Amino acid sequence: MTSHGGTSCQSGLKLPQSERIPAAPDRLLNQFLAEVDGISLNCDIFVIASTTRPDVIDRTFFRPSRFCSLLYVPLPDCSARRQILDSFVKKCVLEEDVDLDDLSELMSTMTASQIEAVCDASFSLAGEELSASMSSDGNIVTPQPQVCF
Repeated sequence: MTSHGGTSCQSGLKLPQSERIPAAPDRLLNQFLAEVDGISLNCDIFVIASTTRPDVIDRTFFRPSRFCSLLYVPLPDCSARRQILDSFVKKCVLEEDVDLDDLSELMSTMTASQIEAVCDASFSLAGEELSASMSSDGNIVTPQPQVCF
């Protein structure tokens, strides 16, 4: 069997190039670029998008006539990370040893959404621990200290 530059399907047969179905991301990219290219320059249209991975954006987005400007928003600084943490934990009771200043310094490479994910995971773990420490009648059971010899 001869291949004509097609793509293999599950049966091992080669599909001709004309029958290839582009992957969803390719279709999305092509549709978006077609729409952007069709916009009149006289229109006041703003396209707002964000990513935490600018290194993986297709270079065709950056063709000179496509967008007037790109705005780079850096990662939050320590003060901003602290404010982000404060906003996520404002309704929570924290243990006395939780230092949000130290946490905000440790999160120097994180975006706001990553900080939110850490908080959400922490809340889930705390809920699981609380649930595990409750008796069947709803009272909190204080675990007995373990003595190791």
